[in-house]
Amino acid sequence: MGKLAAVLGVFLTLCVVWGTMGQLQSRDEQEDAQATRLALQEDYFANQQQDSQP
Repeated sequence: MGKLAAVLGVFLTLCVVWGTMGQLQSRDEQEDAQATRLALQEDYFANQQQDSQP
């Protein structure tokens, strides 16, 4: 019984660590996507302003 509990404990710990790492990774990816989107919007607005000037 003790061995089974130890294995379950290690398994649960690995699941928690894996889940936390996954959340951190996806948060970084979301920030990267947001930065890329902002850069694209700035380029777009800059081009629009240049086009509107005679």
